[in-house]
Amino acid sequence: MQKIALVLFDSARLFDTAVVDEVWGARSGAAAELRKCAEPKDPVQLTGGVVLTPKRGFSWLRTADLVFVPG
Repeated sequence: MQKIALVLFDSARLFDTAVVDEVWGARSGAAAELRKCAEPKDPVQLTGGVVLTPKRGFSWLRTADLVFVPG
């Protein structure tokens, strides 16, 4: 299983995070494990007012096979 990290931060582009979540998230099934990461693990407000809560801190990035940083 591939470990995919999506770095979250305030004012990140909603479109960029949504595309990663759509492609590598639930639709990928058991082929990949997508984790949203931020430090601290507090809720993050993206553009458009959407708020996401990360599940992991940045320490998880070291074990990821692929890291996405949205614009």
